[in-house]
Amino acid sequence: MPVRAGSTLLRVAFAAALLAGAPASHRAQADSTVLTPAGVEALLLEGAPETRASEAWVEAARGGLSSARIPPDVTLILGRSDSTDRFSPLSSRDTQAALQWDLPAPWFYAASLRRAGAEVEVALADRQRTDVSLRASARRLVGDLLAAQERAQILSAQREFLRDLSALTSLRVKAGEGREFDRLRTLVELERMEAEASRAEAGARGLREALARLSGNRLPEGFTVEGRLGIPPEAPGAQAAAELAASRNPDLRLAAARSLRARKELTLQRTAASPSLFASAERARDVGTRATTLSLGLRIPLWNANRGGIRTARADLVLAEAEEEAVRRQVGARVIQTASLYAAVLSSARRSAAEALPAARRAMDLADFSYRQGETSLLDALDARRALQAAALEDVALRHELHGLYLDLDVLTGGALAPPWAPEAPSAAAVGGPRPEKES
Repeated sequence: MPVRAGSTLLRVAFAAALLAGAPASHRAQADSTVLTPAGVEALLLEGAPETRASEAWVEAARGGLSSARIPPDVTLILGRSDSTDRFSPLSSRDTQAALQWDLPAPWFYAASLRRAGAEVEVALADRQRTDVSLRASARRLVGDLLAAQERAQILSAQREFLRDLSALTSLRVKAGEGREFDRLRTLVELERMEAEASRAEAGARGLREALARLSGNRLPEGFTVEGRLGIPPEAPGAQAAAELAASRNPDLRLAAARSLRARKELTLQRTAASPSLFASAERARDVGTRATTLSLGLRIPLWNANRGGIRTARADLVLAEAEEEAVRRQVGARVIQTASLYAAVLSSARRSAAEALPAARRAMDLADFSYRQGETSLLDALDARRALQAAALEDVALRHELHGLYLDLDVLTGGALAPPWAPEAPSAAAVGGPRPEKES
């Protein structure tokens, strides 16, 4: 076999691995159900038990507020009396009826309403935190799957390329045009890539199964997520994110609601020691007489001034306010740190897409051309290919990290950011993706 014919076969191997698109293992998934990232997110959030629990808490708190608005019930007392005169045969048998109504002081009634309203605010804040956290968790899992799919695609394309190259090298060795060292070196590289690609495919498959379980089996079996993990939309800077977090952060809102509840509880405990009114009406009949009694009383606490309840409520208020201040400081620090790190990773991801990947592709093209011309060795061609693979995997890792930081900012700002599924102009990161035109 002439050298030019072997070079032609090598060009065919390169073209089959680089320009054919997805590898065989990836093409086998073409018949599976393909879902959008937003669709997977919606199925993960649908019927989440955490959402039902938070909704139940809100309903319970609103029920408590409705109960606090209702005044105390009237107590009806019914009785029957038998009366006999000691000095005459006269006797009487009649029923007795009485109504009793305990009325709390107006200020205690108002304090109870405010305490119940504060409990509703706590429940609403907890529901907001649950919603934001669940949505971010679902988006994070979808991003993990997109990154895992892309890594598996990159490694599978490299594996297919090495399979073709190993077969070609074996043919050249049999024809006496290649070295046994090149065949063994290619075989070792193929075995290493087989293991890496298998691990990547198993990781993506495990993520899909985990997502199906988390969705309550709403996701179809063997589904895939279309697209790739792109660069998220523009995020606010550190100062703007800090302002959003100060007004929308769910943890801060929940801590503030708990402080408000503690203050209302202290007011309620103080008013519990206030005097209360009670009124009663009673009608009775004795032998030859009938009596109707109306009474109005005032219960004044003397030794039961609720001092223990007041001290406990005061301590709870101090604790709640301290926790609120701690959460405010922690949220502010995390926002500044996350926004700064996001800006740095965003710059690295854009630089990787604009500089590192094109340079790695150009180096691989030059190594391919030099190897076909007999100007370089197989090791140089493999090194160039390995460098492109490393650059592509690094690009995926950067976009994956950027996706996580974007979701962290979204949680810190109370879900104020746009969904991450509207990426910027994508970069050709996959090894089997579009390639730049060669210079003539």
